[in-house]
Amino acid sequence: MKLELIQNHPLHIINRYPLLFLHGAAGAAWNFKGYLDYLETQGVFAYAMSLRGHGLSDGEDLVDHATMDDYVYDLIHVVEQLEEKPIVIGHSMGGAILQRSLKDHQELIHAAVLLSSANANGIDPNTPLGIFFSQGTQFLRDMRQTLNEPKLGIDELLRRYVLSSKITEEEMKVLRSKLSKESKVIKKDLLKPFLPLEVNISIPILVVGCLGDLIITPDKLEETAHRYQTIVHMIPGESHFLMIDKNYLESIQALNGLLRPLYL
Repeated sequence: MKLELIQNHPLHIINRYPLLFLHGAAGAAWNFKGYLDYLETQGVFAYAMSLRGHGLSDGEDLVDHATMDDYVYDLIHVVEQLEEKPIVIGHSMGGAILQRSLKDHQELIHAAVLLSSANANGIDPNTPLGIFFSQGTQFLRDMRQTLNEPKLGIDELLRRYVLSSKITEEEMKVLRSKLSKESKVIKKDLLKPFLPLEVNISIPILVVGCLGDLIITPDKLEETAHRYQTIVHMIPGESHFLMIDKNYLESIQALNGLLRPLYL
């Protein structure tokens, strides 16, 4: 099965360990194109991948039944192709997959970065994100009731909580057309802790949150940081999908600064 892997092409590479971006639910490698372009100008070599059935990867017929372990397999399959151990940056669901991969594959990864990641204890089913993953068909109805907005539409909900209020209606249509179908099985996996407590982490791990994120809230970031005995780093961004909002340069500039000590 062929998995999509895109990369940038810096003229003078400053990092020994390449970055590898892993997308979240319904995303793909294209989410990080702006990040890769900026990093190229800074001499930072980076990749972005698409899981099976996402973006330009094979496996569209398999994605309905893809499990967390299937997605871990995809991540490690890509990691093993690289010449150097990567710094893996997992966004949202990608952060959950990255955490699960640390159970058996830490030796293949130079550092793990959890970017606006699902929290280590699993997604709380009572949060907006948890309602989506545990009761997908009722998500819009439940959110209308929670917010007391009976006429709230799915586009406005996505704009407000997942993307950015600055995105136009036309831009929203384009973004929705590019979203990938997501596994029905993975939703159950995401509601459970991603890594057994007895697993010790022997590689650097960073927990990074976004100031404008209404999905992964500070208390959930702190839970994850506590699990890995580290601290939370906050970077600029207007939404959960900070890498595709209009001010994405602010977030990648800040992230690049955080990661520099890991490059050599």
